[in-house]
Amino acid sequence: MFPDTVLRTERFVLRPFTPDDAHDTWASCVDPLTQRWLPLPRPYRPEEATAWCTTGSHALRASGDGIHFAVAEPDGGRLLGTVGLKRTDWRARTREVGYWVSPWARGRGVPTEATRTLATWLLADQGFQRLELRAATGNIASQRVAVKAGLRREGVLRNAGFVHTGRVDLVVFSLVPGDLVAAPADDRSVGADGSPTEAELDVIEERAANASPGPWTPLPETRAGIGRASFLRIGAAGGEGDDEWRLTRITSGREVAGPDERPDADLDFIASARQDVPRLVAEVRRLRAALSAENS
Repeated sequence: MFPDTVLRTERFVLRPFTPDDAHDTWASCVDPLTQRWLPLPRPYRPEEATAWCTTGSHALRASGDGIHFAVAEPDGGRLLGTVGLKRTDWRARTREVGYWVSPWARGRGVPTEATRTLATWLLADQGFQRLELRAATGNIASQRVAVKAGLRREGVLRNAGFVHTGRVDLVVFSLVPGDLVAAPADDRSVGADGSPTEAELDVIEERAANASPGPWTPLPETRAGIGRASFLRIGAAGGEGDDEWRLTRITSGREVAGPDERPDADLDFIASARQDVPRLVAEVRRLRAALSAENS
């Protein structure tokens, strides 16, 4: 089994889970974005969080399966997420890494910094020869963490994973001892021209991914002021998850509704943002990659 270990990064501490982490673990694991990509119990109950923090995570180390760390602020600070090793092959000296991030800690580079620290410990100090990470093809944020932590993309395992909505293909990344000499990408760099940083783009992208699926559309009939309100359809008409939201404007403490050009313009903006934001983030990253390739 792995030794009982505490690791430190520039900003965080990786330590064993304690009973004090139970509430934050529960709050993290009921989060929709966490549930979207991890096959955690649904519903995830407080007693399950307590069991993980007091026995489950420690039993996995004792069994030889791996080791799981709570990623937290130093000096008794709040839980920010977890990173851990699983499916350890002691003969081949290979292992798989996984992580999740608490909703209140997203956009701070937590999984990148924690994964790189854990990888260095595993490959340099523990004598392992390969670290592997698998992420659903749709989980772009997790794939970006892998790249920033220095792992290399190898390919796709078809139909190899599962989430609550069904089977998914998995992208495979790996890190071997020789890769440790390469510096990981810095996801906290600030654009000199005031453009969004990579961390800020991650937050924007996660916010869009966490919202209800698109398309979002304004309901045309409300433009005539029917019901003296504006409505927004979430999801395709008649499809699964189709819903309507009534939008109101509060001005000087009172509700303003009815046919008004300004609320209609705002309605268009809100509805379009669901489709526009992912495309804009993708375009920013495409342009940055093109500029980087041109300057290299």
